[in-house]
Amino acid sequence: AMTLNLMFKEIPVTAVIISSVVPELNDVFREYFQAWYEITPVFLGAGVKTGIKVLSDNPREVGSDLIANVVAATEQYAKTILVVDLGTATTFTYVENLGLKGVIITTGLTTSRNALISKTSQLPQIELELPNKLIGTTSIDSIKSGIVYGHASMIDGIIGRIKRQLGNPSLPVVLTGGHAKLILSLIHIS
Repeated sequence: AMTLNLMFKEIPVTAVIISSVVPELNDVFREYFQAWYEITPVFLGAGVKTGIKVLSDNPREVGSDLIANVVAATEQYAKTILVVDLGTATTFTYVENLGLKGVIITTGLTTSRNALISKTSQLPQIELELPNKLIGTTSIDSIKSGIVYGHASMIDGIIGRIKRQLGNPSLPVVLTGGHAKLILSLIHIS
């Protein structure tokens, strides 16, 4: 409640739509908005009209986080677009004329870092940030370089493959998520 109160301190809250991929927190958020604002939030999910047609083989498998990303990107930028979300997972969501055609899901930066550190006994914990140089001369810079530049290269590669497969070299790309600022300067999304 304290964190949310700070976030909404200067914003009048009149309606709430929640995109949650952590169902065990849904009741907590519902109770918060009912108690503080007397609003019952709408949870983005099956049956909520968004203007996006989910064209995947199993539309119910598509997470509400991906739908929320697509709604925002198509509203702000283009009706045909690739949305790259850098969160716990890194996702690539392709939308064509407001139809969600498919998704690529891979590990996110934090997930990659945590897996590497937890599976090796002698590597130190690191913060996810740009290393001092590309080819590291310390363990910390070497790990940062591998994780950050490796992830940026993977993103570049997948974007390139998608554009080539679709035959659309000018496909707009939107980067979002918690690590977007870290990666943005390292990739070529145009």
